[in-house]
Amino acid sequence: MDARSNRNRRRSLAIFAVVWLVLAAGCGGSASGPAVRTRYPEAQYLVATGESSESQAQAEARARAALAAQIRSQIRSVLEDQSRQASRDGVISTESTTRSSIRQEAEFGRMELMRVDEASRRRRGGVYQATVYLDRAEARPVLQADYTAAAELLVREAASLDAVADDDLPGFAAHYALVRQAYAEAEARAMELRAVAGAIPVDFFDLRRIWFGAADQRQRRLDGLRLAVVINPPIPAGDPLDLAALREQVVAAVGDLGLVVRGRTCDDAPYLLVVQPRLWHKGMLGVESRLTFTGHLRDCRAGHRWEINLADPAWVADGARAEEAVRKLQMLVDAASLRPHLVEALADLLPLR
Repeated sequence: MDARSNRNRRRSLAIFAVVWLVLAAGCGGSASGPAVRTRYPEAQYLVATGESSESQAQAEARARAALAAQIRSQIRSVLEDQSRQASRDGVISTESTTRSSIRQEAEFGRMELMRVDEASRRRRGGVYQATVYLDRAEARPVLQADYTAAAELLVREAASLDAVADDDLPGFAAHYALVRQAYAEAEARAMELRAVAGAIPVDFFDLRRIWFGAADQRQRRLDGLRLAVVINPPIPAGDPLDLAALREQVVAAVGDLGLVVRGRTCDDAPYLLVVQPRLWHKGMLGVESRLTFTGHLRDCRAGHRWEINLADPAWVADGARAEEAVRKLQMLVDAASLRPHLVEALADLLPLR
């Protein structure tokens, strides 16, 4: 890693710490009404209320859902801030991708820590009401234990990643996926602690350094990785598919993944990507055509071969004849539409995400 990259990393970590401290100081749940705020001061409790015209149970369920939404919102807010900061500082793109996944899936998993205020159960004007609270002090050791378990798993997975041989990209990809998953879990648990207990675990920055180290390993293994790409004639034979144009789109999609395309055979690169187009036609008065791909990735040195399949529901077109439908269809198969399917097909073999 060059000096500039190191400076960006240090700056990102420093700003991250400041953001956490500022946000921690202001975190808390919302309360409804002066009486509730007096009974459950914000420094000690997270509180939410719920109402229902149907039943007391539904009012309580809505209060629990509102309280969980408060915590989820705070988690997502911090993650969004960190994603923006990472983007500004040029920090590894995989961090933003991982954080985006945590943000989308963030849920509070300890609903049993929420309590219903017995005195709040009432019915007024045909509306049931309930207040639910969460004691920050009671929740903290529980959430700390969840975080500690996730942190220990990350440390173990990272150690396994370090032990993968330099030339074992499929092995690295499998272990890297486990590290990424473990880091996502550890960060999600840290977010819960921040949202509920108002503090970030003291060792969380060590976990971030572990994650940065894993992502650096991934980037080093991918940098300059060369693939040869060949497009086989379509099935059925004779369909008017422009193979040269199709190869250009595959090459562009592979390049967008950070890989380098060199030639068309194993003599040109350590890995060979073979793509086999398959056209499907139906109809008599008019023709609807669909395009899918099979193929394989071959490790030219070790001789291993992994089958791949690419399909997209958008790769469908129609026309008066098959030739017209295929021409329209080929315009739909571009680098942008190929890229996510290549990632999905190759991610178990190469650490592409």
